[in-house]
Amino acid sequence: MIILCKLFKWKEKKENSSIRHDLLVEILCRLPAKSLVRFKAVHSDWFSLISDPQFCHRHLQHQRPCQKYGTIQVRNTHTLHPSLSLRIMSTVDDDHQLVEIQKAFGMEVYGNSLFPSLLGSCHGLLLTSVSFWLENFILWNPTIREYQKIHRKIFAGSKSNTVAMAGLGYDSLNHNYKIVAAVSYRWQQNTSIEVDIYDLNKSYWKTKNCHFPYESKSLITPAITLANGVPHWHVKRKNNDQSVILSFDLVDEIFKEVPLPYNILDFNFMSAVDGYLCIGIRNSPMDPLHVWKMREYGMKKSWYVLKMSFPNEFKCRSYLMPLGFLHKDQIVMSLDTVGIAIFNITRQHYQFVLQTDNNRCYSVVAYSETLVSPN
Repeated sequence: MIILCKLFKWKEKKENSSIRHDLLVEILCRLPAKSLVRFKAVHSDWFSLISDPQFCHRHLQHQRPCQKYGTIQVRNTHTLHPSLSLRIMSTVDDDHQLVEIQKAFGMEVYGNSLFPSLLGSCHGLLLTSVSFWLENFILWNPTIREYQKIHRKIFAGSKSNTVAMAGLGYDSLNHNYKIVAAVSYRWQQNTSIEVDIYDLNKSYWKTKNCHFPYESKSLITPAITLANGVPHWHVKRKNNDQSVILSFDLVDEIFKEVPLPYNILDFNFMSAVDGYLCIGIRNSPMDPLHVWKMREYGMKKSWYVLKMSFPNEFKCRSYLMPLGFLHKDQIVMSLDTVGIAIFNITRQHYQFVLQTDNNRCYSVVAYSETLVSPN
């Protein structure tokens, strides 16, 4: 950092300042987000530059963001001011980084009934909720330690009559992030769903009704958002219970189906591995897990099977899916959505790095280190 300060020391000559500024931007765009957060303290001009939304977008385009993994947890639930924490994975069990939002839920929501749900991750932003009815969201970038609380109004008496799914995505045409909360009420027609869309640039919700001949897999279904910014959900058809990969086009604001591999009519799990869509197929907990990865988005013929096998200790897990690669032969695995392990394919060896004893107060997260602000 000292070398950079000397190299780009600002001078008063206006004819040279633009050249130095362009060169500075090109170099900074190629540095890790975590380093740039520290570099804000170098100079007031650097602070303004690195904080600028246009620079953040340019930085996002110039490099492959560093992938991080961790677990989200509510801490201090015995107090009036519980905190939302992210424990970031390391290869050593007792050396995890902890990032927290103090007094995350205010005075109105507290107690042992808080169960954080990770609803989506996009470009370093994490979308979380502690409400089964998707009333209150927290949009959080733990790298720059900024967050925003977002409230969604719901109908009175609808809490016991909803099945919901939510996610976070990026509208590339309008350069805007959007939260999608799709809620199905029992009094509505069976083939429709009410979709609330939050526009981050305009800070408001809008509602539209969409054709929806599907059922969600659980009370709240989180989204898997790919590198292209499109959120996806694992749902099933109402008429035959077959699994479907459902995406939401944030430009046209409509649901679309993503084609499955040839001769595959159903699957068990879904995840994103380094930004690419993956599905897992397993007939029973003791059967082998077959993981398919889509190399070219939306292309049916681009699906291929990842060559990997897991020890018997893994096979007994009810949920087992890869989240990403640390190295060519090391895979980060989500275990029952509450624990993380690193599995070495070559040596057939695994190491638990975050294990939570199936505590519902945890949720596994995979995200990128970026400068994108949630505000």
